[in-house]
Amino acid sequence: MASNSYKVPRNFQLLRELEEAEKGCGDGSISWGLLHADDMQLNCWSCLIIGPPGTNFENRVYTLILECGVNYPIEPPSAKFVTKIRMKEVNDQTGV
Repeated sequence: MASNSYKVPRNFQLLRELEEAEKGCGDGSISWGLLHADDMQLNCWSCLIIGPPGTNFENRVYTLILECGVNYPIEPPSAKFVTKIRMKEVNDQTGV
């Protein structure tokens, strides 16, 4: 049986995501963009998240660095919190 699925090239996916960031898509609680404007490979991204209402993170602002590897979007990006955050899933020392 033939498959109708296709693979979107990495840079097409990342360019689409960059365009969404520049247009301000979403509810305003998350923003993202390239960490370095001259990053032609679209590898390193800076993200800002505002903690959701009704949680311990409410009204707090968190910054993350995402690194999209060569196998993105097949493999997820690596993420590191720049801002200290207290979550059992995040290492206090490394932000990972």
